[in-house]
Amino acid sequence: MKMLKTQNPRGNFADMTMYTDYFFDYQEASENISKNGTIVAHPRTGSPIENPYVKIKATCVAQLLKIGAKLKVNVLWGGTEPAQKRKIP
Repeated sequence: MKMLKTQNPRGNFADMTMYTDYFFDYQEASENISKNGTIVAHPRTGSPIENPYVKIKATCVAQLLKIGAKLKVNVLWGGTEPAQKRKIP
């Protein structure tokens, strides 16, 4: 959040807060998918299902791009161009 405030001194606080939340949710979803894969066992039946974090990650990407269009967010992605112009993995 501090990095976003520095890059966006006049930015909307609510947008920066939501962006930060989605950013951490995105990271958590990415780590879960990397660890467990896109197909996991259903907790009760053991049947293969899509990892629920796949949908969470997709939702986060959509929101990060939407909110990120209003903010300078490149500092969080380690790039020199805005995230909305780059492909988010």
